[in-house]
Amino acid sequence: MLLKTDSHQLRRVYHFYDPNNLRRFSSISRRRILVRSTGKQGERVELDLNEHIDYRFFFFGFFDDVPRTLIGKMGKANEVFFIDVGANVGLVSMAIAAEGYKTLAIEPLSVNIDRFKKNLRLNPALDLEIIESAVGSYSLTSDHKFIEIFTPPGNSGASSSSKGWNPSFQASVVQRVRIDTLDNLCLPSLDSSKFSDLLLKIDVEGMEMEVIGGATKILEKYRPRILIEWKPGQNALNRFQELEITLRTFDYRLSPQISLNESVPIGGFDPYLNYENILLMPNELS
Repeated sequence: MLLKTDSHQLRRVYHFYDPNNLRRFSSISRRRILVRSTGKQGERVELDLNEHIDYRFFFFGFFDDVPRTLIGKMGKANEVFFIDVGANVGLVSMAIAAEGYKTLAIEPLSVNIDRFKKNLRLNPALDLEIIESAVGSYSLTSDHKFIEIFTPPGNSGASSSSKGWNPSFQASVVQRVRIDTLDNLCLPSLDSSKFSDLLLKIDVEGMEMEVIGGATKILEKYRPRILIEWKPGQNALNRFQELEITLRTFDYRLSPQISLNESVPIGGFDPYLNYENILLMPNELS
């Protein structure tokens, strides 16, 4: 089912029944509603309509199309490697792998990994590897081999190491997961693969700078474009300062152009606002 985005009334219904909206006003637990669907790139998936990400995919045929649009501008399938940090059940990863791009997906939660692997079995031809781990900086992973992840019911995509990241009427589910640096998790695959460009997507609900802090070797050697979600929460100024330090440290900049149809105006980035995607570019790239 694909929702006509110009239908205002239908979009209102869509947003009202979105599980991410309903859970904010109700403490009623909702059972899984499992359906099979096919995405825009032909990938076959099993969806739970009581999960926000799955619900959105069911109506639009994708969850977030910006990474796929961006990687298509970067190069052909045999030229670009894609790493998806915070891959959830694979709806973004599989859409990109379905177009032939070599893909490495990283996800910490076992319930998401199980569903991701089930979806991957529906698409056996995809060149896609799954790694089960949280990702952090060198300093964090030197002190901790495991961290706790808090998942609000109905929105596993908002799972975070911060307990109050995405408030809900219902208590979050807590899972203890292993954590490692992106360098440790990905360098073996990158070093053994042939490609000319790298896109790194990071959607980890507040730990984006931590992930980049554990990817120093990758950033120095491969100079990837980095697509991150920006959700500043209550510490917007501190997070923006962390972003500025990260950009200076690795010689990157905030790009105004994200995709063909999405941009952040030059000088118009507001650290107090939420952005589903912002693009960090190496300064040597145009």
